[in-house]
Order: sequence, then C-alpha cells, then structure tokens
Amino acid sequence: MQDFVPSEKKSIRNISIERPQTFSSRPEESGDASPETIGVTLPPRNASPLVSTGRGSKKYLVWGGVVAAILVIFFSSSALFAGGKVTVHPKSVLVNLDHTFTASLAPVADGIGFEMVTLDKEMSKEVAATGQERVERPASGTIIVYNNFDDQIQKLITNTRFETPDGLIYRIKESINVPGKHKNEKGDMVPGSVEAEVFADSAGEKYNIGLSDFTIPGFKDKDAPRFAGFYARSKTPMTGGFAGTVKTASAADTKAAYDSLNAELKTALENEVLGAVPEGFIPVPSTVQTSYQTLPNADGATDTSVSVRVKGTASLVAVDETKLGAMVARVMVAGYDGSDVYFKDPKALVIEPTASSTKFSTLSDIEFKIQGSTNLLWKFDAEQLASDIAGKSRSAASEVIATYTGIENADLVIRPVWRLSFPSNPEKIDVLIATE
Repeated sequence: MQDFVPSEKKSIRNISIERPQTFSSRPEESGDASPETIGVTLPPRNASPLVSTGRGSKKYLVWGGVVAAILVIFFSSSALFAGGKVTVHPKSVLVNLDHTFTASLAPVADGIGFEMVTLDKEMSKEVAATGQERVERPASGTIIVYNNFDDQIQKLITNTRFETPDGLIYRIKESINVPGKHKNEKGDMVPGSVEAEVFADSAGEKYNIGLSDFTIPGFKDKDAPRFAGFYARSKTPMTGGFAGTVKTASAADTKAAYDSLNAELKTALENEVLGAVPEGFIPVPSTVQTSYQTLPNADGATDTSVSVRVKGTASLVAVDETKLGAMVARVMVAGYDGSDVYFKDPKALVIEPTASSTKFSTLSDIEFKIQGSTNLLWKFDAEQLASDIAGKSRSAASEVIATYTGIENADLVIRPVWRLSFPSNPEKIDVLIATE
C-alpha cells in the first residue's frame, strides 16, 4: 500500500526543448523560403544605385573649383612670363678698304678724332740684400689736362708746373698738346683733354697723395682767363715719393731683376692697354709704346731680402669708330644720309700710321692707312625701339620698325604664343642684333 502518491519522476529526458526557428539561405534546400517568408524587404530588381542628390552637387562643385584654380594659375603664369624678342637685321653694306685718312686730337666737324689710351702697372721681384743706401725720389702719377678756354690746341712745354690746392707742385717732363674744347655727339661743348705723366717738384713721401685737382700757376699772373680755363685732375694717385735709407742688392742681381720685370711688364701692358680702349674707339696696335721707371727698393719678406720695383707705362692711339665709319660711308655708300654707322668686324681692318713716331702722345694729327673688308652696319636706338613697340600687335610693331631707316628687317617673337601683342612694359622686350 502506498500512503503517498509518488510524484511524477522528473528527468532531463522529459524536459521538452523549444528549438529556435531557422531559415536556409539556399531556397533549393528550404524549398519554400522567400523574402516574404523570412520577413526581409529587398529592393526591386534593376533598381538604380542608391546615390543621393546632395553628394552629386558637391562633386560638381569640387571639379569646378579645380578647373577655376587651374585657369587662375594659367593666366597668372601667362602674365608673369609675358615677353617679347626682336631680332634686328640692321642695314648693312660691304666695304673693301684701301684708303688713307687723318685723325686729330681736336677734330673739326665731320673730322675723325683719336685718343691716347694710357695704362700704368707696377711689378716687383725679391733678391738677396747686400747693404743699404740713401735714396731720394720724387712721387709721380698721371693727370688729365683740360682746355675749357678756347677751341685751339694749347702746347704746354717741358717742366710746366701743376699745383694742388695744398700748394704741392708737380711737373711734366715732356711737352704735351692739349686739344681745344669742342662739341660732343649730343652737340654740347666739352673741354679738350689729354693725359700726361707728372713728377713731384721735390723728393719725399709728402708728395704721395691721392686724387686731386690742379691749376697751372704759369697762367695765373699772365692771363687770368686762360688760368681759369685750363686745369687738371688726377687719373692716378701720386706714388713713389721717398727720401731715406733702403736696402740694396748687388748690381748683378738688381740688373737681372730689372730686366726680368721690364720683360714681364711689357707683355702685360701691351695686352692690358688694348683692353683699356673705351667703347666706340678702334685701337691701333702698332702705336703701342711702353716706358719704365725704377722705384725705390722696398723691404723684402725677410731681413735678408729686398724688393726691387719697376713701374711701367703703356700708351696707344685709338680712333673714333663712328667718325671713321661715317667717313668711309661718305666715300663708298651712294646716297649716304649721315646716319651713325659702325664696322661689323673692326678686327678685320688693319689700321697703321703712315709714319713712325717716337712719341705718339705728342702729336696732334696722325695720318693712317686703313685696309681690309668688312660690313658697315647702321646704328639704331634699341631702347627707343622697345618703347615704340610696347603694347602693340605684331602687325603694328612691324609698321613701327619699318620707319627705322637703319633697320633692314626684324624677326618678332611674342611670349606666350597665344598672346596677341607685346608687353606694355618695354623692359620685357629684348632687342637683339642678328649675328648673320
């Protein structure tokens, strides 16, 4: 007998398990699976991609900005690099020369002028010192003497005095001819001038001075207007003045040093004086003349050496190229209108004096022979040309250039290539002369 009712046995095997509902992603496996059955809404087939209208506008704005930036950079660069180039072919005439002409220190109208070009140079060489000696030497230097008194050549004789504002006196050792005042290329009256070497009236270092003005005391009491019209100015400082004891070397060493220095100076001066010819003048190499002056010895680099010094001076004649070219054009070019001309290759011409001279610097007129072949080229004002065509189109610039009588033709280039006119700033236009 059971006095109790046994409870129903509980076992894990008797507990029902509620399994979650599952779906297959493969319809062929599930058979009836579909979006509707799984509660998912899909977009219709062939629907357009999901692109919002707001993002499209931003994209177009970005591209528009890029294009605008490129255009700004493009036009800015165009303005920055804008320029022009004009290659001019000047009027040209071939001339074959075998003529003589006379050049003057003070040429008359249409005459051919010449200038004396002078150059000084010092060199030294150290040799063994053998003793001492007392030395007294005057200072020396180069001055330019001016004639602003009249249009006549004034001869100044040897030992003519030149005085500084401090009362120091220097003299020329050789006579000189000072050209008269004359008109320059602009038509202005300018003083005639000539270079001259002067020496101090006494030895000593007090005459070693820098650049200075000079008067000519000889005119002071005799001719006040002439005294005021003639004057001089330093071209170089006055140097070499000395009075005292210096080291000496043996006679043989000193002579060898002088010979060596003179040879070195001759080569250097002959080369350098050709390079010192001013623009617009043609040098005459055969007129180069040199002179040498021994200077007081200086202390050497050691206690047992002495520095032997020499000062050399070179001079040569240089002829006014424009005046010479005009003379040739008048003789050889029919209908020459008096325009300024120059020689395409002056080095192709041989110019020599018809007579030798021991001192060309003392001459006021020199006759030359000129031989050779080269072209005469007509000059034009390049700066004025650039100014005249600034801001103009290519065709308008061509019309302007056609009015220049010295220009045969010209090649025009405008940068960048899409520009239609030259820059308005003349400084951005390069004017070149064709080499061929």
